[in-house]
Amino acid sequence: TIPSMVIINATNGCSTTGLPEPRSGILIDTAGTAIVAGGGTGLTTLTAYAILVGGTTATASLQQILPSSTAGDVLTSNGATALPVWSAPTAQIIQTATVALTNAEVKGLGTTPITLVAAPGSGKVINVLNCFVKLNYGGNDPFTMTGTDHIELFYTNSSGQKIYTAAMSHSAFTSSQSKAAWAGPDAQTGINFSGCDNAPVVIWATGAVAGNASNDNTLTVVITYEVLTI
Repeated sequence: TIPSMVIINATNGCSTTGLPEPRSGILIDTAGTAIVAGGGTGLTTLTAYAILVGGTTATASLQQILPSSTAGDVLTSNGATALPVWSAPTAQIIQTATVALTNAEVKGLGTTPITLVAAPGSGKVINVLNCFVKLNYGGNDPFTMTGTDHIELFYTNSSGQKIYTAAMSHSAFTSSQSKAAWAGPDAQTGINFSGCDNAPVVIWATGAVAGNASNDNTLTVVITYEVLTI
């Protein structure tokens, strides 16, 4: 009769079935699988990126929660006697995006906006909570802009719905030292929903950016936001 469980011989490291083992005192089944009671999982294969959880009893084989196919899903409890499941978050999650703009990207902001947060999907809106902009002065010569041109945030592009009238002022942007600017978004009492529905958040300059022949000044933008499903 083949036993349902065997114990590794502590002297020679072999089980009664002749299977070699690197450790002594490990409980295995007749297929050579280390069981939970002996410090194993009771499983012969594992799914890539799955989460291991306890079995249905103290000594039952471990269980696996397979990975979700949807990024951003969270594990939701099904109670004390069932596996949790992946689901979309029900509460709004505050997120932060940090974007480092190169010197060339900054100099192109007058014609080519840079995306800070990608479009979230139909029926969803990026609700910008705060924006922090840092001018990283390289130590040689400043950026230049004409008049009162400055840095702004928009939905989609420079022709879209404005979010920040002045994410960084003209005087700060053209300064000969590192500067920081932050603020909340402009108040809106009524805009077309199409102006923000499934729209990315971009940063741009209201005029041409020049100067800084040394090409060593950059911008770092940190934006805090939440995605609303409307």
